[in-house]
Amino acid sequence: MTLACNNLEPVNFESDINEIKIGAVGGKRKVQISSNDSWVASTKAPWITVSPANGKGSTKCDIIIDSALLHTERYDSFFFNDTATTEIYTINITQEG
Repeated sequence: MTLACNNLEPVNFESDINEIKIGAVGGKRKVQISSNDSWVASTKAPWITVSPANGKGSTKCDIIIDSALLHTERYDSFFFNDTATTEIYTINITQEG
């Protein structure tokens, strides 16, 4: 991956939320990402999907959370990574079981 290093202006990189709490049935949540640069969303949790998974500038993303298969809560996170500054914005997810 090649990163551009010519942007010396501070990058505004944030989201309108930092946590999602959702019931066992799962569902979809909207998240507003604010950025001056390109970004990539990622997670290691197979039950969380972010769409779009990358972009440039500010946009609304859909966070899709699968239904829970067990009767215990589960926790994980997904990340928005600014590709110019490598800054990471984390959003934590708690799902009822």
